[in-house]
Amino acid sequence: MKKLFRNTFCLLLAVSGLVACQEQEVEVFDTPSASFPGISVADRQIYTSYSDAYKAYNVVYSFATAPMGTEKVVIEIPLKLNGMPVDYDREVSWEVATQGTTAAKEHFNILDASIPAGEIYGKMRVEIIKHANLDNESDSVTVYIKDSKDLVAGPKEFAKAVLVFNNTLPGIPTASSHYYGTYNYFILSNSSKTAGNLKAYSPNAHKAILEAMGWPAGFWGRYNQSNRYDIYNKPYLAFYDALRTYTWQARLKAYLEKYEQEHGEPLLHNAGTCKGLPVTARMSDADKWPYADVVE
Repeated sequence: MKKLFRNTFCLLLAVSGLVACQEQEVEVFDTPSASFPGISVADRQIYTSYSDAYKAYNVVYSFATAPMGTEKVVIEIPLKLNGMPVDYDREVSWEVATQGTTAAKEHFNILDASIPAGEIYGKMRVEIIKHANLDNESDSVTVYIKDSKDLVAGPKEFAKAVLVFNNTLPGIPTASSHYYGTYNYFILSNSSKTAGNLKAYSPNAHKAILEAMGWPAGFWGRYNQSNRYDIYNKPYLAFYDALRTYTWQARLKAYLEKYEQEHGEPLLHNAGTCKGLPVTARMSDADKWPYADVVE
């Protein structure tokens, strides 16, 4: 499938009259094949998910990074042509491995895999389905490229891909209880505004705060006694006035109201002491926990 030729490159140094020569191995594929990226340095500069340790192209996805209410997504895993492009699309065959696949058949579907005409990179499209267990565990799908009528499978070290998916968010930092205060400042619960714990924490409420504020999944501000936020130890951001007038909580409240309008029911906590109860924005110090008779 692959041949190695030794080419000798010589550089004539006109001034000194010296000649410098260097041998270099050049890969030439005598049979076109398909693989996942990672064979060449150029591959790895574009697609960075190949693991030498596991001999596989790894893709990790969390539904927590998608808009609230997303139930399914299509993941695109890159493919690489080893050989010359042609003027027609070429299909790539695949096989799901039993070993290394924990996802149930109803939770994923490989839609197609091909390399377009005139291109050296293509894609495999995999639809994944969100389900309740993803809040606490990850599913995986392991797939191997197989020979097809258009392309044979590439080198075995580059013929494997592993897709891992879940519904988990990066955790709230534990370096200081003030990070917990950020959550309790925004969410009305049976915990106080200044509680230095996350007993009332739920991923759904965490996600709602991120989406309402427009914060990325890896961001979490630090609430301190001065009612100020910073991002870990980065420069102070001037949120003080906004927090004092509760405009940020108002933004969360508007987000939750819109969610309920669009979905026909309120967003519910999916963990913690408030599990099963509506996520509620804390609008003022005077707000009372409305479910005291349900949860202590």
